[in-house]
Order: sequence, then structure tokens, then C-alpha cells
Amino acid sequence: MSRYILLIIVFGFVFIEIYFLNIVIDLIGVFFTLILTVSGGFLGLALAKRQGISALSSLRDISKFQRLHLTGVFDGFGIIVAAICLILPGFVTDFFGLLLFIGPMRRAVIKLISGVIARDNNYRYGDQEFTDNKFNSGPIIDGEFSAVSTSTDEKAKGKQSPIDK
Repeated sequence: MSRYILLIIVFGFVFIEIYFLNIVIDLIGVFFTLILTVSGGFLGLALAKRQGISALSSLRDISKFQRLHLTGVFDGFGIIVAAICLILPGFVTDFFGLLLFIGPMRRAVIKLISGVIARDNNYRYGDQEFTDNKFNSGPIIDGEFSAVSTSTDEKAKGKQSPIDK
């Protein structure tokens, strides 16, 4: 059953898109619906170019100071997802795409997603620092080691173990 969950989600999403497309066609007609759909794609391309360039410049500024906060990376990823949503035909994806282009909404979605990802990783997003308790819970012990053969019979017979060679 778990193999089919993604398939069910995709078909459900397509059904919702077609449903809303039919509602808009009934309200404003086929021609204007087609114009809205195509203009949404062009709007997505234009906004992706403008927002993407600003996100890349902020990443470049962060790298000048040799600090990497994942805020810029996640903002850039959110902009890419928003642009893809606007480029895809449909009014539901356009709505989610426009919401992701709004900075505070994108940051809220990113915080929600990063909270899920942060359970097993160690990184910083904005003011929030995520640490992994498995590795940061105790002192760090530094030391050296060497392999020791435990077989006394091989040394007594004059044979060397492969570890001693």
C-alpha cells in the first residue's frame, strides 16, 4: 500500500487542478483561462529570474565573509520551487507558487521543512540552530591506536600475523 501513496497523491493533485480549471473555464471562458494559464507561466519565468539573481548575489556576499548559513540556500531553493509551481499549468500550483514568492510565507514553509530535516543533521537556518544530539552530547576524546595481535601461538612458533607485517 505504501508504494501507491505517491501515485494516489499525484492523481489527486491532477484531479484538483482539473477541477479548478473547469470552474475557471465556466466563470470566464476558455480563451481567458488559456491567457491566464500562459501568463502565469511567463510570470513564473520572470519572477524566477529576478528573485533568483538576488538570491545568488546574497549567497555570493555570504561566501565573501566565509560563513555559510543555509538561509540563502533555502531561499534560493524556495524560489526555484515557486517558479516551477508558476510555470506548471494550473491555478492551484500558481497559487502556491505566488505564496512561495512572498518572503515571510517562504520562510515559514522553510522553517517547517527544516524542522523535519533537522532531526538528524547539524546546521543553522536564520536564528535557529539545529544540532544532532548523537554527536554533540559528550566530550571529544583524541587518541592514537595500534593493532595488537592476540594470538600468542603464532608468535611462539615464529610466525608473524598479517597485522604485524
